[in-house]
Amino acid sequence: MHKFSSVILLGLTFCLWVSIGNAQNENDDASVTSETVESDFQEHFFTALKERAIENYGKAIDELLLCKELDPENAAVDYEMGINYTSARLYEDAENALLAAVEKEPSNRWYSEALFNVYKAQNKIEEAIETAENLAQYKDAFKESLVYLYANNFQYDKALAQLDTLDELYGSSSERDKKRAHFKAMQKHNAEISEDVEKVTEATDAVDGEETDPLKDIRNELTNLQEANDFATLKEKAQEALASYPTQPFLYYMEGVANEHMTQFKQAIESYEMAIEFLVDDVVLEKELYLALANCHKQLGNIQEQQEYLHKANDI
Repeated sequence: MHKFSSVILLGLTFCLWVSIGNAQNENDDASVTSETVESDFQEHFFTALKERAIENYGKAIDELLLCKELDPENAAVDYEMGINYTSARLYEDAENALLAAVEKEPSNRWYSEALFNVYKAQNKIEEAIETAENLAQYKDAFKESLVYLYANNFQYDKALAQLDTLDELYGSSSERDKKRAHFKAMQKHNAEISEDVEKVTEATDAVDGEETDPLKDIRNELTNLQEANDFATLKEKAQEALASYPTQPFLYYMEGVANEHMTQFKQAIESYEMAIEFLVDDVVLEKELYLALANCHKQLGNIQEQQEYLHKANDI
């Protein structure tokens, strides 16, 4: 009996030793596995950053997909995927990736800013407004963005309120006063009837059975001034014409041309952006505006904006 008990005790001791050994091996294996996963993740992630830096967006995305397999809940991976999809102009994929990043880290403003840019690229005005309203609480630059977004969405009352906010922040501005006048004109006509159309209709008269265009002489005069490189007079005449026709995109374009040639690039950008705001079904002028905006941003060192406008011009 004593011999039998000793055998049982020895067996139990062996089982316990095996169990402890197996547990230790499992812990060691888990540690090794965790370290391997982390090492693999870092390798793929930094490779993705390198590929993005040399504009190999497809390869960068492939590396990030491997990262996502290793760590599906990593918001930084979603963000990087969104940035690469954006650069590759795969905006729907970019939106999905960035939405995932924002959902995981709602307080990360970098993620929200990237998502805002994707909404703008897709012309998703409602979504861009919602995102910009949130970002404007932390960054005043988005208050400027909201002016154009509200106007593009025909929310002129909000655009005007935003201009007032900017005046409170930075003081009054002649450029903002000009925008305020334009928005009030559009608001007065319910954002559907432009003031210049009404004036043209009233001024139009039949001459020998043909209709006259009161803007024709203005366009010819401005074009002649542009060809003569008289940009100071061009700017003056364009602004005079805008006082009567505040929603004519060609007039803003000419004002922008004058500003650009006088190296007043920020003012030129504002003029070109206003032209785009009032532009309707004129792809030739639209392309000219995008190219002009690209050049102005290039002169100011805004390389990302330059590339965005070049892409828009190429898409036309």
